[in-house]
Amino acid sequence: MKEGALGIGIIGAGQAGQRHAQAFARLADSVRIVGVADVDEARAQALASACGARAFTDSRALLDERPDAVVISLPHYLHKEAGLAAAEAGAHILMEKPLAPTLEDAQAIVEACRKHKVCLAVGFVHRYRTEFQEAHRLIASGEIGAVTAVVDVFGLPGGPHVPGWVWEKRRSGGGILLYSGIHSVDWQRWLVGSEIAEVFCRTATYSAGTDVEDSLVGTLAFSNGALGALVGNQPGYAVAPRTRLTEIYGTRGCLRLRVGEFLELCREDRGYRLDVARDDPFVTQAREFVMAVRGGREPWISGEDGLRAQEVCEAMYRSARENRPVVLDTARCRG
Repeated sequence: MKEGALGIGIIGAGQAGQRHAQAFARLADSVRIVGVADVDEARAQALASACGARAFTDSRALLDERPDAVVISLPHYLHKEAGLAAAEAGAHILMEKPLAPTLEDAQAIVEACRKHKVCLAVGFVHRYRTEFQEAHRLIASGEIGAVTAVVDVFGLPGGPHVPGWVWEKRRSGGGILLYSGIHSVDWQRWLVGSEIAEVFCRTATYSAGTDVEDSLVGTLAFSNGALGALVGNQPGYAVAPRTRLTEIYGTRGCLRLRVGEFLELCREDRGYRLDVARDDPFVTQAREFVMAVRGGREPWISGEDGLRAQEVCEAMYRSARENRPVVLDTARCRG
């Protein structure tokens, strides 16, 4: 460790917390993991030992050690309490998506970070993937012309690897839209370069023992005239095919991406395929977060991005409940 390394605390030692810890551990020249907090003492100790850090069963005890920054990777319903406490302690925050189970709670976290002048980054980690970075570069350079439509399809297996709290609305705030589909909402905003002005959505629940959706179909209308679609399914069983496919149509050509696998550019005059070497977007995300904290600047994927995506998801839930399109107030959104 170099002198002056950034001290990082990990709050939540589940699947996501472990991925974040592994990523920050690879930045040992600029950071050190100082503590891991989890109510499960054995889980906290196991991850802390792997990182050479202290284990805590209370996140406030970890915050008392004054880490420079924390990663919050807890069940959604615990995000607000942990986020407000971290901001008050002066710790910069990398918050797993979504910011919170409700827009109201998400706004409270963003306001607390502004008040205490700490950075707030949101874990929309897929944006850091090679294939999405390349898609954004191609769109920005005009390779496919103006974007007219984006279609996202995700089919993910359920089973024991999905935490049980995901399927309880009081703890998750929603089903697969908030757990997985919110990624698609975020990257569609980013790739299209426009805010979402109107949504229409249908949801369904096929699995037993849950009060949230495990299937959805939604349409998005962007302020610049582009259209988007989101189709998702995540049943309770573990044998469903894993699919995460994005197609982007423009006035001159189209792009096709499969997450973690490839990107294809298709035009009448030319085309190519980029097969993605195994990369770790969590490491790229961690590095960007560290640079934002050290530079005293807003993170690339900020709390405002988290609010915009959450606002769209809440509008989609409202649309599903009321069986009608819902218009969003894009005047409040950043350009």
